[in-house]
Amino acid sequence: MNGWKTGSRVNTSLASGQGKQGKQGGSSIPCQNCGKACKGEVLRVQNKHFHIKCFVCKVCGVDLAQGGFFVRQGEYICTLDYQRMYGTRCFSCEEFIEGEVVSALGKTYHPRCFVCTVIALPPTLSLSLSLSLSLSLSLSLSLSPPLSFSFSLSISLSL
Repeated sequence: MNGWKTGSRVNTSLASGQGKQGKQGGSSIPCQNCGKACKGEVLRVQNKHFHIKCFVCKVCGVDLAQGGFFVRQGEYICTLDYQRMYGTRCFSCEEFIEGEVVSALGKTYHPRCFVCTVIALPPTLSLSLSLSLSLSLSLSLSLSPPLSFSFSLSISLSL
């Protein structure tokens, strides 16, 4: 599951059970990162629980509790590492692309970077249609002399 995700901070302290679920000593909620029981204030992200200090980027270890992150194959990755590892770069400026893109001839660009390489202006869309039609018809009819008949028609049409 790829994409931008955010977590929410929740308090998992449950009445007198010290983090236990149920009245008969059910299992405590384990931290998804370290495996130890979650007590007090923890983060719940996609129905998984983390100690606040354990919710870190899988690549660089930066704290993810205060910022955005991506999820790739069940791993939580900060935006900088995600872009560095999986992001798409603009063919023109080589910066990472977020949001709208322009794709042409197998290359990807920011809309602002997709410009004519000769005059450095963005392309404009114009459509021109020209149609020409010519028709010529000639008909000659000759009967025994002196009767002769000739007909000619020419039509030219331009749009």
